[in-house]
Amino acid sequence: MPPFDALRPDRSTDPDDYQALPRPVAAMAKPFPSGFEVAPHEHARDQLLYAVAGVMRIETETEAWIVPPDRAVYLPAGTRHRVVIRGDLEMRTLYIAAAEPAGLPQRPTVIEVSELLRALILALIDEPVLYDDAGRGGLIARLILAELALARRLPLSVPDADRPASAPALRRAARQPGK
Repeated sequence: MPPFDALRPDRSTDPDDYQALPRPVAAMAKPFPSGFEVAPHEHARDQLLYAVAGVMRIETETEAWIVPPDRAVYLPAGTRHRVVIRGDLEMRTLYIAAAEPAGLPQRPTVIEVSELLRALILALIDEPVLYDDAGRGGLIARLILAELALARRLPLSVPDADRPASAPALRRAARQPGK
């Protein structure tokens, strides 16, 4: 069990501390300086990467996204990715248990962050890490899951030209622009 006191909102900034929490959604806040790079890694839980301020580039083995504050990237558990920070960044990350309801993305996806989803993410950050699942924290977590299932998915990924696995897709796009 991670070293969390359920009565204090103090939070670890180590993603590993959130992977086995006994809650359906775990929320982590972490600032990053401009130019910082998070090395390629993966998580046991699904992850929503959202920046309330700043811009980040998220890369998987075959796709990449530039993510401004009104967007987020949903990554299913086990998706290897890296993050490159553009400007000072205030990241809010959600780690979602794999057993959560249907309707969540099954592949890496950019989603539009509504005002409600943004407010819910920030509210969950204010709750204790081991929030009361039957209280306010649990209600916020369930609303987050409902909003994620309904969130507009945006086809904004581009093949990463620096990765060999992207070469076939880039050749097809060059032969058939606009398709």
